[in-house]
Amino acid sequence: MYVRPDLWWNPIDGIKAGVHVEGNYLNTLRRVDASVWWNTHVLQTDKYLSTQSEGYYDKYNPVNYTFNYTTPISRRFTKVQMQLSSRLLDGMWYHKGGFNWAMNDKNMVKLTAQTMWRRTTNNLDYLIYPNEWNSMLGHHNTSINAEWTHNYRYMNGAGAYTLSFRAPYLGTNSSAFNYAWAQLEAINYHRLDKLLIRTRLFGRYGTGTNIPSESALYLAGASPEELMDNKYTRSVGMLPTDWGGYSPYDVNHFQQGGGLNLRGYAGYYALDTRDGANLIAYKGRSGASASMEVDVEDYIPLHPKFTKWLHTNLYFFGDVGIIDLSRYFMQSYWLTVPTTMMSDVRADAGIGMAFIINHWGVFEKAKPLTVRIDMPFFLSHTPYNNPQYIAARWVVGINRTF
Repeated sequence: MYVRPDLWWNPIDGIKAGVHVEGNYLNTLRRVDASVWWNTHVLQTDKYLSTQSEGYYDKYNPVNYTFNYTTPISRRFTKVQMQLSSRLLDGMWYHKGGFNWAMNDKNMVKLTAQTMWRRTTNNLDYLIYPNEWNSMLGHHNTSINAEWTHNYRYMNGAGAYTLSFRAPYLGTNSSAFNYAWAQLEAINYHRLDKLLIRTRLFGRYGTGTNIPSESALYLAGASPEELMDNKYTRSVGMLPTDWGGYSPYDVNHFQQGGGLNLRGYAGYYALDTRDGANLIAYKGRSGASASMEVDVEDYIPLHPKFTKWLHTNLYFFGDVGIIDLSRYFMQSYWLTVPTTMMSDVRADAGIGMAFIINHWGVFEKAKPLTVRIDMPFFLSHTPYNNPQYIAARWVVGINRTF
């Protein structure tokens, strides 16, 4: 068992002081990964302080935790594992359980059930996109999920494709979420001389009329549900406040890899016109996209000589995709009604740099951190305030887009 202190911060809870525990038996049985924090409110931003009429922890939870546990269902069948996860973290309750089956070195099958919600509207304060969250107490986002991943290798490259399915569960009343989808994602890495060519093909077919915004498909990047799996993006505070949200006039500066991954449209309230009506294209039920990145670091090395802990990648990229359109309410664009019409095909292209911190000194358990800056100079569909097809634009994200 490995135990260490764990400190984090966000403007709502202030300093989160806690302890992290991880361990296993013979690297096979009873794998435990857990943390617990006390939200001290030290260095809490003034905006979130309690008023005189409120208790110190009336609006936000005093304690947060995460707990992850996996173990084989028996010692004879170690490749079939039970998985349990639970957390109350940054305003969100989340529980997940199921089974993982490592069929062989190339194939993994997962079957899980999960549920998530936020107890009060105060818990929306944590979110980068507070309007894009629907699951609350009494209106849970609950689903059954199945996933098959196949890994492969060949002479000059490797890759994986993942086929996944999602269906709503435990929703019987008329307001229950009914979003279901089938999805395919294929990622490939190919070495051509000194070039590393990275490609991603993505497609999702979704059904349902009551879609939780946190689980919808987004044109520019990751959904709010996906943002919850990264400690840098699950809460405000790590990024400038004005980088969040959407604008009908211009693109913004935060893009996290995921969704259709058209990074040049990050934070832009994309619209298309059909039969004289404006329909939104920044999120939807279904869509398809293709992305490519060509790493040229072997031709243009950018490795600082004064340090070994920082690595820099330079690459060119391009994205193209299409998404289904939705109707919206004039003053509440995030409230949508799906249609059967598809958007225009959108594309972007540009150059990017990834800065990778590989080593954290005495913190040997800390994972590498990648900060990415992409400059999508070209957009096929330009925003209102910046109508040039070729212009200076930039977005920042954590980790590579794929």
